Amino acid sequence: SKRVKHLNFVRTTSVYDSPYFKNLNQSISETNPLPVNICDLSGGYPQSKYVADKLVMLSSEYGLPVSIFRPGYICGASTNGIWNTDDFICRFIKSCLRIGHYPTNSPNSTQLLSFDMSPVDYCASSIIYLSFNNQPDFTNFKFNAFNVINYNSRCHLNSIFNSSKKFGFNVSPLPYSQWQSLLLSFSENNNQEAPIELAPMLSLFSDSWYSDSLDFVDLQCSINKYHHQLSTPCPNTDYLLDLYFSYFILSGYMRSSKIASLSIQQFLQDNKQTSIPTTIIARTNRS
Repeated sequence: SKRVKHLNFVRTTSVYDSPYFKNLNQSISETNPLPVNICDLSGGYPQSKYVADKLVMLSSEYGLPVSIFRPGYICGASTNGIWNTDDFICRFIKSCLRIGHYPTNSPNSTQLLSFDMSPVDYCASSIIYLSFNNQPDFTNFKFNAFNVINYNSRCHLNSIFNSSKKFGFNVSPLPYSQWQSLLLSFSENNNQEAPIELAPMLSLFSDSWYSDSLDFVDLQCSINKYHHQLSTPCPNTDYLLDLYFSYFILSGYMRSSKIASLSIQQFLQDNKQTSIPTTIIARTNRS
């Protein structure tokens, strides 16, 4: 066919992780041009995504209609919690549970690290919907872009570990420098018998990792306007966290002494603080 095809291109919000965007101190438009200097990005992963994005944008100038979809952290399914537990957030959560602490800026700081946690089925639903229903007029062959992120809120560490307490995990905050030392010590002492989950990623945790991570870029998310039309909208954070911890325990990825003596369905029925319907847990248990 000689007809020009429309390219739907899935990349990542990592292309925004540069001082250029952080120093703008404003919400970043989805079609905001990427900076010229790739050296602003740290690490091969975001740099490679940056190069791909720039090539696709360049192709739009030569007549190819393009839509770019940029997901953030893609997490477990919102229907049953099933998640690839080898990814960073799962490794981070379990490592914090094992050492009994999660990092914070200082004992009295109100700044807490947060993640954009977007369920995989919500991301897929958003990309499919926008691909078929929200394409602009490509008469001038300009590219279109969407940030596929959680439009409800970012997920702060205190929310994650408050949810974990419902399931019997006792975790307390610790200043980052002390947490960093504890993580390294725990990794060295348990390297052979039971390596800590973050062991392959220890090089990430530099002295400035926490403070650098606090300075995230505020991204616009136009998907919020269409969430009622998505086949899988993004649930609220409390629901997701309870669902994910339920899946972690049911799958054997985590073990909780509080739940060891009874089924998780019974635990959730007895514990009115959780927000997960038992029908959802039943589906998770069958998966």
